[in-house]
Amino acid sequence: MFQAASTEHLFILDRIKELIKVKGKQAIPGDIEGVLRTHPAVADVAVVGVPDDQAGERAMAFVVSSA
Repeated sequence: MFQAASTEHLFILDRIKELIKVKGKQAIPGDIEGVLRTHPAVADVAVVGVPDDQAGERAMAFVVSSA
């Protein structure tokens, strides 16, 4: 679920699914977020699954830059 405060801000409140299935394999969004947060240019990140015709689902990251 997400809630838009205005056209410039997006707040992700919760995750609908805890697993993303990519080509039959499981990907955990929280694990992907943890890796992305280690990058010095990343202030915050949220990963969600998006439908994909070939892979079933793909991970999409919404990244907040620290710069």
